Amino acid sequence: VLFPFAVIGVDPYHDGCVLKPALDVAVGGTLFKDTFAYFGPLSIYLQALSLKVFGPTLLSLRILTLDFYGLFAAALFICSRAFLSRGQSLGAVWAWLMFGPFFFEQGNWGGFFLSWPSVYALTFQMMSLAFAVHAKRPALFFLAGFTGGLVFWCRQPIGILHLAAFVLFFIGTRWIEGVSWQVIYRRAATFFLGTFLVHSICVGVLAFLGILGAWYEQNMVQAWQWMGSQGYGLANDPVATLRTFQFSLRWVLQFSGLLLFVIGVTIVHEG
Repeated sequence: VLFPFAVIGVDPYHDGCVLKPALDVAVGGTLFKDTFAYFGPLSIYLQALSLKVFGPTLLSLRILTLDFYGLFAAALFICSRAFLSRGQSLGAVWAWLMFGPFFFEQGNWGGFFLSWPSVYALTFQMMSLAFAVHAKRPALFFLAGFTGGLVFWCRQPIGILHLAAFVLFFIGTRWIEGVSWQVIYRRAATFFLGTFLVHSICVGVLAFLGILGAWYEQNMVQAWQWMGSQGYGLANDPVATLRTFQFSLRWVLQFSGLLLFVIGVTIVHEG
């Protein structure tokens, strides 16, 4: 369904931002040392692997993105089955598919099938949610935490929001589901054990390669400074930014999604 869109158009800026570091890594370069990258190292390594397997072209990154869209659809279906019937779950997947931005918007941020790190992050996020809503055993909470940890290493802002959503979920189950704090602590400990394992592995690999400091400088410090340079202002004057902040439809949808995430997972456990 989506492959025809994968071969249409090139966005020089956005495609270049991900293709350049992935190509450098694919030919043996060291990430954050031989090449610059704003985005999480897991995204770049996944893209470099795709270039090695499918060839050093932009289409290889589009194929990887197609694969992750397929994984997202499967995870969305599994997650929806906790709330909906089989037919309704298939309808939810179809509705999600039909609202792809490449169907509607042209130009910046849309119109092209971008191989953006957010696709990988959101796929791991949906996998984490699917594990959580079906968690009847501690192992599934561990997997929810593990896949949730991968979100951060693909796209840091999404990973932070994902972690915040699960913190709210664990707190909310005390009143909505009526479980004891002991059960909540046990669930949360299992979840965060999986998250901690991912972070330990990733930090350890970066330290072993000697690029931990460079990762922090490029992914955290310079990304934060770039936000300020684009007028978001949080890097310069947080108070003034909050006073003049305008909530667009995009932000409303993002925060609504975060709220629905918390409510939905809690209702499932209540049932």
